[in-house]
Amino acid sequence: MSRLGYFCVKSLGINPRKINKETRMIRVFLLVLALLSLSLPQSAIAKDNLQTIETSYARIHFQQDYQAFAEQVADKFDAIYVDVSQRVGFEQNEKLDFLIADDFHQANGYAIPLASGKIVKIFTSAPRSEQTLGSYDDWLDLVISHELTHKIHMSEPSRSWRSMFDKVFFNADTVNFNRYPRWVSEGYATLIETEYTQQGRVNSDYVKALLQQWAIEGQLPSYKAINGNGSYTGNRMAYYQGSAYLLWLQEQYGKDKLSQLWHRSTAAKYRDFNEAFKGLFLHSPQRLYKQFVAEQIYHAKNSQQSSTASGKLWQNNAYQVLSSEPSPKQDKLLQLEKDAKGFISLNVFAITENVKAKEKFIKENKELLENDPKDTPDTLPLVFNREAELTVKPNSQHHWRQARWLGSEHALVLQYLLQKNQELGFELAKVTLATGKVEKITDSLRVHDYAVMPDHQSVIAVTHYAGFNQLVKISLEDGSWKAITDKKLNVQMDNLTLSPDGKKLALIANHNKHWQIHILNLDDKQWQVATLYATQDKKTDKNSSNKMLSGNYVSYLHWQKDGLYFSRSKQETNNQSVNIFRLNFIDKTWQQLTQGFKLTTQAFTLKQLAEDELSSEQLIYLVTTSQGQDTYSQSLATDAIAQGRFDLQNIAEKQSASLMTPAQSSQNYGIGPQTFTLGLGGYVSDDENGLELIVKGGDPLGRLRWQAAYSDGDLQNNIAANIKSNWLDLKWYGEIVDADLQDTIIEQQSS
Repeated sequence: MSRLGYFCVKSLGINPRKINKETRMIRVFLLVLALLSLSLPQSAIAKDNLQTIETSYARIHFQQDYQAFAEQVADKFDAIYVDVSQRVGFEQNEKLDFLIADDFHQANGYAIPLASGKIVKIFTSAPRSEQTLGSYDDWLDLVISHELTHKIHMSEPSRSWRSMFDKVFFNADTVNFNRYPRWVSEGYATLIETEYTQQGRVNSDYVKALLQQWAIEGQLPSYKAINGNGSYTGNRMAYYQGSAYLLWLQEQYGKDKLSQLWHRSTAAKYRDFNEAFKGLFLHSPQRLYKQFVAEQIYHAKNSQQSSTASGKLWQNNAYQVLSSEPSPKQDKLLQLEKDAKGFISLNVFAITENVKAKEKFIKENKELLENDPKDTPDTLPLVFNREAELTVKPNSQHHWRQARWLGSEHALVLQYLLQKNQELGFELAKVTLATGKVEKITDSLRVHDYAVMPDHQSVIAVTHYAGFNQLVKISLEDGSWKAITDKKLNVQMDNLTLSPDGKKLALIANHNKHWQIHILNLDDKQWQVATLYATQDKKTDKNSSNKMLSGNYVSYLHWQKDGLYFSRSKQETNNQSVNIFRLNFIDKTWQQLTQGFKLTTQAFTLKQLAEDELSSEQLIYLVTTSQGQDTYSQSLATDAIAQGRFDLQNIAEKQSASLMTPAQSSQNYGIGPQTFTLGLGGYVSDDENGLELIVKGGDPLGRLRWQAAYSDGDLQNNIAANIKSNWLDLKWYGEIVDADLQDTIIEQQSS
């Protein structure tokens, strides 16, 4: 027996063969207490990398590298908690365990209803500007308010007699998780995130345009499908359409109705969600949802009539396009695509039209009519897809993002790799297109975005770790790097693109609570921000207003010789759209190049679009529909849809947060806060009847887990307890079992 196991038995002072039934349960709990009280040397505890900051309403747990980010969370948490509690109408009386990490190098957060504490976890990677989640000023305000809504909304136990044991045997949010449909829980958290931040997905121009597009196509989800389905963005409809429906209910019936609905759902009189809803709104949620969808379609059709969509179909893509850009010679297209199953492929397409496919189609239709003159052949497709000349596939789903040309034979990608701290992060890699060979360039940099320098010897990139972002220059030869800017805490930058001469960098960053285009002069490190002003009056050739152009979505930068292309929303009457714009740096004007109700992104220009067309410059861009993303084109020879002026305003670089001295005191996590759950059950068979009592618990991060059980049946009486720990470099497991006065067994494993 190991020393640890011996200590456990000896400390109890019990002879396993000389105990009676009444002392068994006491012995189990004494064992648990003894194991919980085990202490490690102070030198080991002092090295604990896991820290905790405690506020009035939360315990915030984090690795030491995340100290600065955790302090920002601690500063905001209690105020957000009080505000969200008032909005929801419930109060969470237990402290929340708030975990901070960056497991996947992507924006996320989730609330976990577990016996071992009421847990919320958020990642330090903020949403990118192009994402539907990107409508925010401060990522922390948005994610904390959203996840706190889940915990508070789900924390209220039912007052019905049917649920009288919920408080004893379960966390209330474990029960309430099944009380509401998914569209209610996610939609309501999305609604509160917007009410608290005044931004969020409900106010996002991109999400509004997306729902409008789906309505025009007649593809808004059915009531059942709001909870999630397999269509494009189907699983996100609980957030988008769910929050839109709840907002509509508030506008139609009053803002206090949702809080009343939650109180009815947890009342002493038992009601399921549909009963609680119908008694309050006088109609079922299914019926009112149909009315809501009818209004959505009506308004969307009106917006469709207000403007004619520009462009024509150029390519039917697989499903989703992660990145697309022309080759330096503009004769090929490099496109990173994801199919409906989540698998990614890197494709190289020729620019010229697929004439062979068109000729084959015509020939087959001709032969069809020759064999059967009364038949009707297939309709001529709008476009014949260009075949991929080369295709490279990663080994797994969600493996690559953001492909860029590196000469004519290679490409750069961001590749998902396991980091030293066991989190996942994106690293720069080079792909040989002809062979598919992949060579890793960076290590432990967590590259968030990048742009290739004109000499193809280096890239300018944004790296991200523990909430800090930094601009760096990375050598493509050996992966070495040097800093361009200091590290910035919770300051997001993405969509990097370089001027053709490589002297200036454009990117999207937050300024005055909105995403805006920033320009960095790489020589003197001077920052400028582009401010777009209202539409120019073509008749008088004067600016009709000095007001800034409205719209909260801007992203997808691409800098070419004739200007900087980007996607932007522009608020118009009864029309939510995202169109392609261009900045002309010579005369300081902006032009709107596309129009209509569509979602248009990732624009660039090409020449010699097809063999049968003149070499006029063509605008290529993506259009997002309910079926995925397709490529469209239009001539740039036509006049701009709208235009105006823009200014470049010099701005000072934001001061970097302190990396040395923590602003708030933290303490070692140790074995963490211990919570437990009690369970009572029974069993019935032909041979025996009995009852079982189980108590189990532990800490939120799994450093210590324990469980004790007592079973009392007609033929057998069993008592058992086990405990396991994973703390620092010590992993151990202990178990005690007593069945019909059998010997106590202690097992321990160290590594």
